[in-house]
Amino acid sequence: MMPYMTKSDLSALRRRLLAIHAEMAKLLPIFLGREALLPGYATYQPRTCGRPGCRCAAGERHPAWILQFREGGRVRCRSIGEAGYERLRGPAESYRRFRGARAAWNRLMREARETLGAIERVRAMDPWRALEER
Repeated sequence: MMPYMTKSDLSALRRRLLAIHAEMAKLLPIFLGREALLPGYATYQPRTCGRPGCRCAAGERHPAWILQFREGGRVRCRSIGEAGYERLRGPAESYRRFRGARAAWNRLMREARETLGAIERVRAMDPWRALEER
């Protein structure tokens, strides 16, 4: 919650509200996009297979492209191969961008509510004074 403000702070509050609006406008293209969103991570993680005579036992790991995602409250990992990685990397990055923009939007909405509340408090008239000024 914002501390008590005076009328001299009103222009600063208005500027902040305009800045919040501008920041939110920058996020809209992310929300209005048409690309698919894949809730997960497509990553390259070299692995070891565990066979004692394999080259990975000596430190040379196997290439592995993995899709990590949540299912039923658990993190799942699936091998997707290099072609699958190339195909799924874009939608996974789009999802992370969307989620980041959504978090920023929520933060800005909270800040806008606080700023509007402060503007309302500064602009509000005292009812008793208003009655006396007849």
